[in-house]
Amino acid sequence: KRLKDFKKKQKIRKMKIITFLLVKALLAENIFEKFSFPNVRIVPFKQNDKDIEKYFERIKKLHLNHSPAEIADNAKKFKVNQKRVKIGSGKKCYQEAVKLIRNGSIVDKTVPWAQLLMEKGSKNKRIAKNDLLLTQALCYKVIWAVSPCKVVSAENNATFTRNSDSKGICSSISISTLKGHLISGEERFSVEMCFEDGSVWLDLYSVSRGAGVLGTIAMPLIRPLQKAFFKEICKNVSQVVLSDQN
Repeated sequence: KRLKDFKKKQKIRKMKIITFLLVKALLAENIFEKFSFPNVRIVPFKQNDKDIEKYFERIKKLHLNHSPAEIADNAKKFKVNQKRVKIGSGKKCYQEAVKLIRNGSIVDKTVPWAQLLMEKGSKNKRIAKNDLLLTQALCYKVIWAVSPCKVVSAENNATFTRNSDSKGICSSISISTLKGHLISGEERFSVEMCFEDGSVWLDLYSVSRGAGVLGTIAMPLIRPLQKAFFKEICKNVSQVVLSDQN
């Protein structure tokens, strides 16, 4: 037991040291630029609409910081995170859930410490392929991180077959990280309705690794946030969909 407590304390101490060094590095502009992360904004306060608008202008010419082939060829280096939860049944439930992922509110309404932001003027617009997005998250209740992403896929009511006997329709969006992001990878939000029993499911999937030096250093801190992010969505999405239906 003493050995277990000692290892636990050592792990906590190590995490604190990594957090301190990472925050210090990200807040120092010269180090920030040196490691080529000019497009991740680490700040002690939540960004306002004006700041977000300027940020969108800044990232318009950015490209993805990875390729699908890179993920396929280096599968062992990319970590998969996936959660699936039943959120209800019926066509109305499916339609409300699809609205959540297509207007970005799947994050805003289920995760109290994160946002998925669209460009100004597109608040009521459906997320479409090639749209630019920003994620804004409060990390460990200490600092805000704003990061650039791009929609690489947006499907609506596509048919699917699962396990050769389960069929249904699926709507989804897939978001990839842009250059300057601490993470390299892709995240997918999918809503499925099975024809057999009308059940509606939310499937969350991500594949990622650290991007560059700082991204690699930061991953021990980012991984728990990724898991907490999916957990919060799965815990709250059913209630949100039910509320929207009423």
